[in-house]
Amino acid sequence: MDVILPQLMKYYGVTEQLKAENQIEWVRQMNACVAQAEETIKGELIYANELKSQDPTISYRKPSDRYFLVKSLSLLIQNSRRKTL
Repeated sequence: MDVILPQLMKYYGVTEQLKAENQIEWVRQMNACVAQAEETIKGELIYANELKSQDPTISYRKPSDRYFLVKSLSLLIQNSRRKTL
């Protein structure tokens, strides 16, 4: 969440300036960013659990696996942004 949320905020223009000028709009956009980040993470966790249930030898505890998961989530966000535009 700490990686995805700032990326979404930057992409959608959710800034401190917006917060100062229009707090209601800032809250609306932040809620949308948080919801999108949560859905992306939940989808990846479900997918990872499905893979692990198919092959119990799969382990996601190595740092390189976390890096791969974060990069995958970043790519998913970028692709989802392209679809919504």
